[in-house]
Amino acid sequence: MDVVFTLADKITVLLNGRGIATESPDVIKKNPEVKAAYLGEENTDA
Repeated sequence: MDVVFTLADKITVLLNGRGIATESPDVIKKNPEVKAAYLGEENTDA
């Protein structure tokens, strides 16, 4: 994945065939929806 983050200007993240984010690699790394989808992190907002 580091190669993708290094080479890409923009990344589109798909979840169940739906685009959930299209941003620069730095923004994708910090996106809470992307983290939840791919790392299994729960939403901690109450």
